[in-house]
This record gives sequence, C-alpha cells and structure tokens, in this order.
Amino acid sequence: MMNIKLYLCFVAHIFSFHVVLVTSAANQCVPVLNNKCTSELGSYNLTRFPNALGHSDYTASDGEFHQFLNLIDSSCSPSLLPFLCSAFYPKCDPLTSTVLPPCATECVKSLSQCSFLFTFYGFNWPSNLSCDRFSDGSHCPQPGVSTCSTDVKKYTEKPCLEYTKKAATNTSTYWFGTNYNAVCPKGSATSFNCTNSRQGTADSIASRLQLDLSQLDRTVNITYTHGEGSYQSCGSKFRVWNGNYIEVQPGDGVYKAYDVHQFPRIQWHAAKSELDSLIVYDVGNLYVHGIYVNIVHGEISSGQVLKSYLHPIPPQTEPNPFAFLVFKQSSSLSVSDATKQMLLQTTDLAAITKTLELTGPVALNWINVVRDPYAIEGLVDLHIADLCPYLETGALLKHNRSFIHSDTFLDVALSVTFNPSATTYTSCCSTHTVTAKKVTLKSLAPTYVDTADVRTEAAPTINFYKAGLISLNRVTDTYTLICIDPDVSKSHSPIIHWMVTNIPDGNIQNGQTVLPYIGPMPPPGKNHTYYFLLYKQSSPVDASTVDGYAGPHCQGRCLFDINRFVADNHMTLSGALWMIAHNDAYIRHLYVTQRGMDEHAVCHGVSGYSANCHESVVIVG
Repeated sequence: MMNIKLYLCFVAHIFSFHVVLVTSAANQCVPVLNNKCTSELGSYNLTRFPNALGHSDYTASDGEFHQFLNLIDSSCSPSLLPFLCSAFYPKCDPLTSTVLPPCATECVKSLSQCSFLFTFYGFNWPSNLSCDRFSDGSHCPQPGVSTCSTDVKKYTEKPCLEYTKKAATNTSTYWFGTNYNAVCPKGSATSFNCTNSRQGTADSIASRLQLDLSQLDRTVNITYTHGEGSYQSCGSKFRVWNGNYIEVQPGDGVYKAYDVHQFPRIQWHAAKSELDSLIVYDVGNLYVHGIYVNIVHGEISSGQVLKSYLHPIPPQTEPNPFAFLVFKQSSSLSVSDATKQMLLQTTDLAAITKTLELTGPVALNWINVVRDPYAIEGLVDLHIADLCPYLETGALLKHNRSFIHSDTFLDVALSVTFNPSATTYTSCCSTHTVTAKKVTLKSLAPTYVDTADVRTEAAPTINFYKAGLISLNRVTDTYTLICIDPDVSKSHSPIIHWMVTNIPDGNIQNGQTVLPYIGPMPPPGKNHTYYFLLYKQSSPVDASTVDGYAGPHCQGRCLFDINRFVADNHMTLSGALWMIAHNDAYIRHLYVTQRGMDEHAVCHGVSGYSANCHESVVIVG
C-alpha cells in the first residue's frame, strides 16, 4: 500500500513540475504538450497562455480540449483539428512571444461539416468557441464562396463578409474589368458582349457602382426557384424540362436568364426598429431592376415598391453580375410622385441613394447571369434590342453545308413571308383548292411548307434589319439575296432559285434582280431544304459576271457555284432562313403541265389515282 502511495506522490510531483513549466513563463512561449496537436499538425511546438478562450494553463486547456476527441477521431472536417489547436494552443513566435489567433473560416467549416455528429455524440459546441468571436487574419485560409452558404452563415457571417468584399473589388472577374480587351479586341462596337459605357476603365463591381464597402456588416440571403415550363422566343417554343433551386452566393456559378426569371426569396438580418432599402441592379449594363423602401426586419414583403422587380435580361454571353444591395434608412421614407418618377427613369445608383438619403450598402450579394433565348425575348418585348440573329447563328451552324462556315456570325434579322393567293389545280385525277394565306418562315425551327403556298407566282416579301439596339437597327450596307437548293444529288453546287444583288439600305425593291424567284420542285422520295441567304457586299457586284458561276445548259433550273461567287466578291453571310418542301400534289401537277412528263409515271402509286380518271375528287386545303 505504501508503494502505491509513493508512486502516486511521484506522479503528482512530475505533473506539478509540468504545470510549473507551462505557467511559470507568463506571456512567454512554452512547449505544446497536447499530443493531438504536436503529432498530427507538426507545424509548430510552442504556444502561450492565456489563450483566446481564457485558459491560463495547460490543465484548464487540456480538460476542455478532451471533449472534442470523438469529433477529431471521426475526421468529420479537415478544418477541425487546426482550428481547435489554434484556439486551445495558439502558435507562438519565440522571438516576439506573439500568437496567431484562431481563424473564423476554420471555425465555420468545422461547425458546418461536423454538426451532423453532435446529436450522435451528445455534444454541444461551447459558447466560448462561437465563430463570431474570431476573424480571419493574413495567416488564415482565405474565405471562399462556400463560406456564404446558409449552412455556414448560421454560425457566423464574418468569413462571408470578408469574401464578399474581396470578390466585389476584384477587377479581373468580369468582362468589364481587366479582361475587357481580351474579350472585346475591337472595342464596344463589335457586339452586345462588349457594350460598355465605362470603356477604358478596368472595373470591379465596387468601382463600377462606386460602392463604399466599409459598412458591410451582414449578408443578404437570396434563393431562386422555378419548375418545368416553356416560353416563346424569336418565334419558336423553348421547353424547360427540369426545375431548379438556386441559393445565391456572391458570384458563384453562372446561370441562364430563365433560371432566375421569377422573383426570388430575399431576406437579411436587421433590428426590429431598423428600416432598410433594397436596390436590385444590373452591374454590367448599369440598369436598375428594382427599388424597395421602408423594409422592416429584413423582410422585403413588408416594404414599399418604388420600382417593381425586373428579372435579368443580359444581352451578354459573358457572365454578367446581377446585384442585390441593402442600404440603411435614417427614417421612414415618404416618396412623392415626382421623386418616384425620377427614380423610375434614372439608372444612376449614386443618384438614387442620394435622393433617398441612404447609407451603405450594409449588405451585398450577386448572381452571374448569361444571355439565353428567354433574355433575348425579354429584350424584344421591352423594345430594347433584337438579338434573334445570334440564336439563328447557332441553329444555322448545325447544318452541314459547304456554304456555311464555322466562323459564320449572323448580324441581320431576315424576314421571309409568302402571301399566296387562292388557286385551284388538278393533280393525278384530283382537283385541289388552295386558300389564300400567310406563310412566314420561322428562324429557329424548320418550316415545312406546301409547295403550292411557296410557288413561283407567290414570290415572298423580304425584309431585314440589323441586329442590336432596335433604335439603331437601320441597314446601311449593300447586300445580295440568294435562294438555293443544295440537296442536289451528284453535285457539289446547289440549284439557284433566286438572286437579287446590290440591295441598298435594306430595300430589296431597289436591288438588281439577276434571277427572279423560282418555287421549289423537289423530286420524289426526299425532302429538300431551301435556303434564303443574305450576304453583305464589300463592293458593287457586276451582274454580267454571274453567268460565269452557273452550270452548263442552264435553262430555268441552274446549278450555281455559290462558294466561288461569294469568295470572288468578298461577301459575308449576314442573315439566313430556310424552309423544307417535299414532292407533293402541286409538284406532280407541275411535272405534268410544265415539264410534259407522263401522268401515269408521275402519279403511279398515288392514293386515289386511276388511270382512266373517271371520277374527280375535290380536296380543299
């Protein structure tokens, strides 16, 4: 028994020696005695007491550290052990005796990744380790966008705020920043991707909006949802099969305009007595998309609408930031009709905040949005711009044709409309009546036509105008219009059906008709596609030279070397539409009446055809 007592006294003596060793050098670096931190981190072996948690010695620190062992051994988060070691045993510099404090980012990662185990282990996260107590110094991992997720922000918003400030001041992120010359080598005149009212200034979000981010003290939560649906754009129907749920985190991801077309859920933390304003703003295009004032407790539904929400309609294919900015009000706002009218008309964010006497922003979030067919239709509906030719470019490039090059970029909206009059004709013993109608070719979906509706006598009406701002869409160049059928067997040259050259100012009536319009006449057994191609000329075309590009024995239906003609005249394909026709009753009528082909041969196998033609059937269509 005495031996045991002596042994315990010896152990107590040794332990007290260590306690003295750790505590005797107050405000001095001392060895780290925690095996978890020394063996698994290995990056430092000196610490200092008291630590950030108020522990004055190793005994107090180790006692509380022990409760985390199950979580550490579970490997629930790679951030957990570094964070705990920095909190309980902060790294100490032996030269200055200064320590590196715990990192807020490591704290929130630990909590968000390990909280699912708390119930299993019967564990409660200590209040003295609340992530709000810590910040991110230069020694900390830089906060990423993941720190702005709801799961992380419920522990602390500090890392997200730091990330937001950093991301909002980055001048290389967006098309209007330092990458502008790379994205837009020819400047703002090249396309809508490059329209920039601050050209020559490499902007970040903060500089573009002239924001002072020093007052950011909270985050704003934004979520978008949408289900399955469909919409019209450029005359065609687009179907969206899958719904979506988007938790907006500053600049994370890239979304199409349809993904964010519905009004989002918007909320932020605010004192009950506080009144705020929310401004929704298109950063790239400097346009106000919504103004809400007198918002109570961060719930936008409680506020007053000065300008209703307009969903993103970016003309750019480059990611464009769509921002939500929260400002503080000094008091409740009573906005006159005159002031409201001014706010509806201005796009100047600084003027809005000055007029309403707002301070901030105190919260900022944004989502990256790119142009899609939904945005293009929105721009047309608002009478801002017509960018349908940009969609048509994508559709045209899917056609495997020798006259469609991989670098084709359509910049003219072409309209082709047939207005056939009523007519009656006989085909294979049947009488067909065609009613008068209007046939307009679609720009994105294939338009299947009855050949009687697009016959030679029903030459179409052609209109075209420049893509881009509707207010500036007047055509000033000179063009050539060509209609061809490339589905000709055993020939690399298509059949030409129409040619008008030297068309000035978009007025085809003032152009020079080289070949009048000839309607389709496809052979049996295969659909033929007929292209209406509009080429921009670099110089006047000598119509007398066109015959040199036609095939031999050209009488009515001529092969035409379109590629050589375009190359020799230095033309650029600017607009295109197409229609699809098949060998139908009207074509069989033409075979017999115009080509003099044998009716029995033409009509063989046609339903209802009788060689004796004793009866006639009237078909109205």
